[in-house]
Amino acid sequence: MARQPKAVPGADYVPGVDVRGRAVAPADLPQGQNTAGILDPRLGISLKFTLAELLGSRAPALARQAEVSVGKLELDPATGKLNFQNQPVEKPAEDAVLTACREHLAKLPQRR
Repeated sequence: MARQPKAVPGADYVPGVDVRGRAVAPADLPQGQNTAGILDPRLGISLKFTLAELLGSRAPALARQAEVSVGKLELDPATGKLNFQNQPVEKPAEDAVLTACREHLAKLPQRR
């Protein structure tokens, strides 16, 4: 007599249930909940330098790798506005930042 295979549960997505059938917190937001403002759309870069980068050979040997935080540069992709420490970056400083970014990106290995 042939053995009957065990019933296998379907692979369809079931909200609030993991792959083993156990209850889990749902990943969906409640219907109609406004998601605007949950995630900050601005792109931020923290500007940090080591003392060696700032002072060169004048930096004390034991402190050469110490980091100095200069501030945060943020780009709002929706508006294209560039801010430094929540203050607008105006021309020609904006152009200098863009040039520095392009030069840095040009030195990185190319992605395929």
